[in-house]
Amino acid sequence: MHWRGRFALVVVAELLAVGCKASSRSSSGNAAWLELTVASDRASYAYQRGDFVVLHSAAGDRKVRVGTGCLLGDSTLHIIGPDRVLALKQLVKGDPLDQHPERADAAPCVIDFETREARPATELLPGLRLGSDAEVVAGRSGNLYVHTRGEPHAQVWRDGQVRPLEFEMSEHCDLVESGDAVTSACFDDVGGRTVLALRQLGAAGFPPQPIATLHFALPERRHDVEARLSRDGRFVAVFGHIRATGTTPADESFLQVRDTATGELRFEQHEQGRTPSFIDVDFAPDGEALVALMQVSYSEGGVYRGERWLQRYDLTGKGTRLATATSVQSYAVRWLADGQLMCERGPCPK
Repeated sequence: MHWRGRFALVVVAELLAVGCKASSRSSSGNAAWLELTVASDRASYAYQRGDFVVLHSAAGDRKVRVGTGCLLGDSTLHIIGPDRVLALKQLVKGDPLDQHPERADAAPCVIDFETREARPATELLPGLRLGSDAEVVAGRSGNLYVHTRGEPHAQVWRDGQVRPLEFEMSEHCDLVESGDAVTSACFDDVGGRTVLALRQLGAAGFPPQPIATLHFALPERRHDVEARLSRDGRFVAVFGHIRATGTTPADESFLQVRDTATGELRFEQHEQGRTPSFIDVDFAPDGEALVALMQVSYSEGGVYRGERWLQRYDLTGKGTRLATATSVQSYAVRWLADGQLMCERGPCPK
């Protein structure tokens, strides 16, 4: 299917997600930061600290104490407005394996930083299916887009109305509402081969209506591949791992950056062997630079060691390195509008 306008030669599109979550791999209540989530404008972020949820913006920090009926240590957060954060925790009752059954009663809730209260999401967002694994994107139009991993369909909500989105979404998807268009990127199986599917919908009406679909071929031996798009929609980063085969025995990790309007390859890096491997990437707010989080494993004196490094690249040239790698303890990275790099537990080390 042919794309319209600037999508005529797009290879993969931008997913300018309004809420980009960097979920902590640890649910320890003693961690200083848990479930960091960054807004799409990259000017604000929210995180959990103990019984508080903190929303940080240019005006400073605002925090609201939330009870266990709304929030648990492994809840996920989504910024759904300038003053609102959605907290999701899968409702579990009567689980015999739970050592603290009273902690298993948390339900999805909306934390309002103006009124400083938390209310059940069923009251404020009626009709939405909100499990702990839901991905939520807030559009400027007032739409909320919800996709639950493991379920093929997505929903859109506005002013109390819920409608299905007219396309299927796979487990690993990204979605953005930009201007009058909604764009999604998901991984599909086409003829037994995994491809990255880019879909565009018109957002002028409710619900958004399908416009076009484009499939982008991935390496045949790929494994655990992901996509991340720049905030301005000009570039897409595709990264993952290529498995060894009988004829090509070397494993390989790869990272590609392409121009979404022309498909031109702007930057490419391949790493032989299992490490270093790319865990996460993010673009600078202007799309002219990229930061990559890499897993590096090595043997030192017969002892196996593993580290995670941050590496920044300049995309205005040919991927010139901006800085030497910095060791971090994180599985995710986000680049804020003020230039700060955020890791899972706060600002990344410089």
